[in-house]
Amino acid sequence: MSCPKPKASSANTNLMVYTINANGLNSPWKRRALLQELKLKKIQIALIQETHYKTNQTPKWYDKQYSTIIHSTPQSTKVRGTAIILANSLQLEIIATKIDPQGNYTFLKGKLNSAMYTFASIYLPNKDQTNTMNEIHDLLLLFAEGTLIVGGDLNTPLEPKLDCSSGTSSLPFKQIKKLKQQLHSLQLIDYIFISHKALDNVQKATIGSITWSDHAPVCLDISLNYPDNKHFSWKINDSLLKNPSVLETLTNATKDYFKNNTNTASNAIIEWEAYKCFIRGIAIQQGAKLKRERAKKKQDLLLHIKKLELSHKTFRTPESLADLIIARQELKSLLQTETDRATFFMRKMFYDHGNKCSRPLARMLKTKEQKNHIFKMKSPNGQIQESPKEIQKILIDFYKKLYQIKKQNTSPTISDNFRYNITSFSLMS
Repeated sequence: MSCPKPKASSANTNLMVYTINANGLNSPWKRRALLQELKLKKIQIALIQETHYKTNQTPKWYDKQYSTIIHSTPQSTKVRGTAIILANSLQLEIIATKIDPQGNYTFLKGKLNSAMYTFASIYLPNKDQTNTMNEIHDLLLLFAEGTLIVGGDLNTPLEPKLDCSSGTSSLPFKQIKKLKQQLHSLQLIDYIFISHKALDNVQKATIGSITWSDHAPVCLDISLNYPDNKHFSWKINDSLLKNPSVLETLTNATKDYFKNNTNTASNAIIEWEAYKCFIRGIAIQQGAKLKRERAKKKQDLLLHIKKLELSHKTFRTPESLADLIIARQELKSLLQTETDRATFFMRKMFYDHGNKCSRPLARMLKTKEQKNHIFKMKSPNGQIQESPKEIQKILIDFYKKLYQIKKQNTSPTISDNFRYNITSFSLMS
């Protein structure tokens, strides 16, 4: 079962929340696999556990669609660690954050379209879960405002009959019951918790397959009244020119075009401009074809893994386990290939454009423009307005008043200004 994709709507955009135990994000291919999954599912907020970031060895995080990451304090060894990743398309006004020096939680609260939300990523250790949850629970209640959404790995099966293959848990029943009582103010949706008042806004909650991590991701789809995303202009994918079949298709299309259209226009410029439109359509067609093939291959592999997981859970035979390991290794190899390809193009981009005012600078300015969203504004009477409609009205009224220039009966001439400047300032001798 895959995570749901948000439905496109002009008036009602969904908020996609994602949580997973990454079991370490120090490896570049795992960070790449995580980002690919976030982009594929169009996730806007990701709650990550077990980042395993180490002191003075925190890996660099760079992505043009997910440039904001808030993580807990790195530890002396590669253990624990939580993080919250935000999509750049999400216009969230961050009010406050709180991180755990021990790496067990990361809190964030902010405003989405004038409504307050609190997000928390929690990781409980393998031992002493109840006491740790007591401390986190008290801190979270003091920190939280508005709608609360919590994602985490509790290392505790809250429903052993459903969450454990054997139907029982090694933890005492009293400990599980106490932990569930601590979460009584929240409603359980798999391992994402949400405030009760926001349950009506939940559209769908799903559990994904175990692929690049040893844990399955959980996705939550919440309806949210939010403006449309911006549309991006098309740019050619340079990698298409390195594909032999695509290059042959583009070459043949170019030959056919000029064979059939030479000297058909009034001048060569019109022929050239028409050719650019024609070949761009061919490039888009070939790029979409390759993308569909890659997506189909990955989707087929994910479905195969899901079937093998169900088969292994049912029959528990060594053969099913071996097939499952082989399928996961094949998926890992596919993700590693895509990671290597992305790394190559990133290095090439910085080598070609690192010291020029070109694409990297444009991307930085574009990201800054997205972050310069106006969340509140003071009206002429001194009131703070947070509603987008009220902010728009304040701006309209301000510029209407600004450009209503009144005609003056007498205005100084150029000669008057020149004479004034001559008489007002003396030259140094």
